[in-house]
Amino acid sequence: MKVLLVKPASDMHVILPPLGLGYLASYCQNLMPDIDIRILDCHRQGYSPEQFKHYLKEFQPDLVGITAFSMEINSAVKLAVAAKEVAKETVVVIGGPHASAVPEHVLSCEVVDFVFRGESEIGFSYFLKNFFTADKLNAPGLAYRSEQGITLNKVELVSELDSLPFPDYKKMEFEKYPKMYFMKRFPAASIISSRGCPYKCTFCAGHKVSGRLWRARSVGNIIAEIKYLCAEYGIEEIDFWDDNFTL
Repeated sequence: MKVLLVKPASDMHVILPPLGLGYLASYCQNLMPDIDIRILDCHRQGYSPEQFKHYLKEFQPDLVGITAFSMEINSAVKLAVAAKEVAKETVVVIGGPHASAVPEHVLSCEVVDFVFRGESEIGFSYFLKNFFTADKLNAPGLAYRSEQGITLNKVELVSELDSLPFPDYKKMEFEKYPKMYFMKRFPAASIISSRGCPYKCTFCAGHKVSGRLWRARSVGNIIAEIKYLCAEYGIEEIDFWDDNFTL
């Protein structure tokens, strides 16, 4: 089975490794070593839908999973259209913040087969394990169309973050990412040391993805990732991207 995880091109001014896709790839690859999983960052590479179609024709994935913020959703849908134009049988899944917040809106697009809400390591891996059976519809966090309307399965959060493998930096091609304006030293790496936030700030929809239950990685686990990044990529700066780093 071939799986392509995609970050769409957009007008976003920041170009960073897609850690969410990196976590998905490493988690699923650990559980299912025989699956061929790739990560394609169309934003970093400046891929147009036509270039994306060329990539699809070469790789021929069974499933295309696209992550998207709200400002990227139109671009994500264009990639979904491209995937179906290359091969109608390709299963298209959209996840990320926008799909987590308004899954019904995303599923109103006919080219989107499924949506995943919230943290998706558990649900997406379940979906892939049962990809060729009807049991895939029981995946946690899955949203899909049926004759009864739209079904929203309950989201299952990762309770023990130390159980997650580090994001797959090799599949993300980490070394190819440029220096961003907020980085004082380079190479720099982003790390997520905790997930979730219990507060209810009106300007934030982070809980739609990571929930309101705050969970933290152990100090040893975080340091192990930093040591790995220093050894493999010569990292000189760490940027934390937690929902609530100071809680």
